[in-house]
Amino acid sequence: VHIDGVSSAFSAVPMGDRLLFAAERDQALGRRNPWNSAAFLDLCTVEQREGIMAGAAVPLPGDVNGRFHDGPAVISADGRTMYFTRSDYYRFRLNKDEAGTSHLMLFRAELAPDGRWGKVSSFAYNGEDFSAGHAALSADGALLYYISDMPGGFGGTDLYACERTADGWGYPRNLGPTVNTAANEMFPSLHGDTLYFASNGHRGLGGLDVFRSFRQDGEWSPPQNLNYPISTAHDDFALVMLDCGNGYLSSNRSGRDGIYRFTQHAPT
Repeated sequence: VHIDGVSSAFSAVPMGDRLLFAAERDQALGRRNPWNSAAFLDLCTVEQREGIMAGAAVPLPGDVNGRFHDGPAVISADGRTMYFTRSDYYRFRLNKDEAGTSHLMLFRAELAPDGRWGKVSSFAYNGEDFSAGHAALSADGALLYYISDMPGGFGGTDLYACERTADGWGYPRNLGPTVNTAANEMFPSLHGDTLYFASNGHRGLGGLDVFRSFRQDGEWSPPQNLNYPISTAHDDFALVMLDCGNGYLSSNRSGRDGIYRFTQHAPT
């Protein structure tokens, strides 16, 4: 998928008649990532026409995009609540731990009547010494999945789930050693009872591969690699399955992070 105005893009999710994604924009207001001299990530949208992207990337209006990394994000089923990943920063400065590492955090935003996103609030289980990000929501909004390298995990970033309560989100539960490994599990998404995620810890083709697991009697089934052409020797991640059987995938198989559209066919 080619999107005008960005040098790389990933983690596409539908948002009404538009597609929401994280991107390095060509026009970045002078802000540059010191690691690669590219723009910091912003959340942007582009028009969707029967699955074809049309026009240039438009930064999400409101208070979500700040001075450093913002994205990826997920939208609630009613389209009014967003959970997004953001660099841990205060005003004009990145916050860092004692080792000099700046972590990621999850935030919530609400859609205002004028179409702008605001009322940004921090996720209850963010931490100053570990990261949290890459949110996914169940269709009924009762479960929030995300990744974290918080203490007590299996190594790298693990997948966690929180259950909605009357007071907010319950304490996060690690999905356990069937799903999580000593390496990194990232970019979860849900389609019905199926959990899709990327991992470089399960047996794969190289880099991050895309896996799926099913909820069975309260337990997660052993992850299945989706294999080629979804998984490759490159980094393949952020798969989102649509009800029509099509979906979106992010990959750097072309040399940079890009968004791909795929069509699922029945086995022959």
